[in-house]
Amino acid sequence: MATASLHDCGILTGMDRTSVSVLIVAADSGRSLAECVRCALASSAVGELLLLDNASRDGMPDAVEGEHAGDLRVRVIRHDRNLGFG
Repeated sequence: MATASLHDCGILTGMDRTSVSVLIVAADSGRSLAECVRCALASSAVGELLLLDNASRDGMPDAVEGEHAGDLRVRVIRHDRNLGFG
């Protein structure tokens, strides 16, 4: 598996001493969801990543959760229906 660099992901590197929270809202996002999470976690500035799953049927939130099971920064919150982005 190739590791995404900060440059590839477009993450600002001047924030290395700041802890930020990343919120990703997803519904059947496909493989791009996994890449989005990898890019966010490539930054040392990320203190937590919350993945809000809006009733995805594609299995990607489960795959992301499994891939990052040992990373305490990652938490998946599941909804039983699509609540939208707002």
